[in-house]
Amino acid sequence: MPLDVKEIARVICGHWLVELAHWHLDVTFGEDANRTLDRMAAFNLNILRKLVLNFLKIMDLSEFKGPVSLKTRRFITGCNPIKYLQQLLTL
Repeated sequence: MPLDVKEIARVICGHWLVELAHWHLDVTFGEDANRTLDRMAAFNLNILRKLVLNFLKIMDLSEFKGPVSLKTRRFITGCNPIKYLQQLLTL
């Protein structure tokens, strides 16, 4: 197979995007420590975690100064879910 630098770079970047998503799921939700035995329940929890992770990434926290980590965003949203429910429903 001929070496194409652009194709190799695209594949490497794609791989690291997947790794980054897995890292966020583990750090933010502790996914590696999850011991759900039922396969369908584990599948459903994985989908919910990915949906919430995407919401946490795009949610507006302009009242806070500077960048807010995903773990902190999760904590803030959990402390006052009604405040952020409207934002979630308008996506």
